[in-house]
Amino acid sequence: MVQETKLSDELVRGIMGIFNQSPVRRGKRFWHYGKDFETVKKEMSLDLKDSLFITAYHENELIGFIKLYITNRYAMITLILDKTAHRDKAPMNGMIAKAVEICAERKIPYIVYTVWRRGEHGKFQESNGFERILVPEYFVPLTLKGAMALRLRLHKGLRGLIPERTMVWLLALRANWYSFRYRQRTA
Repeated sequence: MVQETKLSDELVRGIMGIFNQSPVRRGKRFWHYGKDFETVKKEMSLDLKDSLFITAYHENELIGFIKLYITNRYAMITLILDKTAHRDKAPMNGMIAKAVEICAERKIPYIVYTVWRRGEHGKFQESNGFERILVPEYFVPLTLKGAMALRLRLHKGLRGLIPERTMVWLLALRANWYSFRYRQRTA
């Protein structure tokens, strides 16, 4: 069952169950793993007057949720997760369909997914109808130090200097490291 749900202690406990499935998600440490009830409740309460939750349940068990931030011009998916053991039920597809339905009812023309991902997550976004739209970025140096940083292409940090192909390889290496590291702990 997929529905719009208000934040409650029961929902927070269900979200914690999703957060605590694994310390690793998408090949890196999952930063929500192991958080206590009060922390999760506080984080889920942020922007609550402008947000709503879409939940997916199977036999009274929360198997997925979306936190959707709503404005008059767009809705932004700020968090979307499911239980991996229930992926065969496609809760993500149902929740995204519900988000589209809610936006259509409220005459909100766009649903945005703010960060475009690489690999499987990027494929997930594409297969669910999201389109990558490149937004022009302009950098204007305000100081001599800023001008030097722009000339040396340091304005995006060290990550900005790494070619895409190398970045994909490094991300795969990190995923393998975490897989090995957490397999060792559980063995």
